[in-house]
Amino acid sequence: MALQTGVFENGQWVTRRVSIQDILQQNSQRDSHQEQPPFKPPMEQPVVGLLSRTVLQSPVVNWIIPARVRNREKNDVVFIGEDFIQLKEVLPNAHLEHVSTKADFGSRIRSARVFGEPRKFIHPPMTEKAQIPLEMDWDEAVPPQILVLTLESQELLFLFARPKPDGSVEWKESCIPLSPDASLLEQPGKHLAVDPRSRALASLKGFHCITTSAIRSCSFPYSMAHHSF
Repeated sequence: MALQTGVFENGQWVTRRVSIQDILQQNSQRDSHQEQPPFKPPMEQPVVGLLSRTVLQSPVVNWIIPARVRNREKNDVVFIGEDFIQLKEVLPNAHLEHVSTKADFGSRIRSARVFGEPRKFIHPPMTEKAQIPLEMDWDEAVPPQILVLTLESQELLFLFARPKPDGSVEWKESCIPLSPDASLLEQPGKHLAVDPRSRALASLKGFHCITTSAIRSCSFPYSMAHHSF
């Protein structure tokens, strides 16, 4: 079977007979000569990471706890943030004076309490001959109250501040593992309670387990015995 078609040759139209096979062959050649699209390499998947800690320190304060963590004569207040604490003193004019900041915990703070209880300072008896009372060496004494922190690193941290001659303070700390066998999902230490007589601590692990920690040693640094139920 052939078809008549017009072909423009040498400046004029000429009638030619073309078979079906010739038409199909020309179409296949035209398709093969079409430009192939440029090769595009597959897009590389971007590197994705999970941000677990903020780059900048959050200034938000979660707790404000009155705690005499230096000595009985100082009216101290502790401001506790996400991963830092600030020690301030309440002055007689009701203003707050910044004393020190501690931000080297290496972990977030889950909870905070005050361990210890205010104890009355008993002045030595005054006599006619003794006009000057005896003085206590505050640099060597443990303050009546100690700050207790639970960290996301599953640690129980006891803190107090020891005054230095230049007016600054040196932080003293004692760290005790809170619950090594607990899962991070249980958030051990998120809820913390202190015995009113400061003999033991209680922390909640998950939703069904409470861990009590009794003090073995009354001297700093402390040692504790844990019991879960």
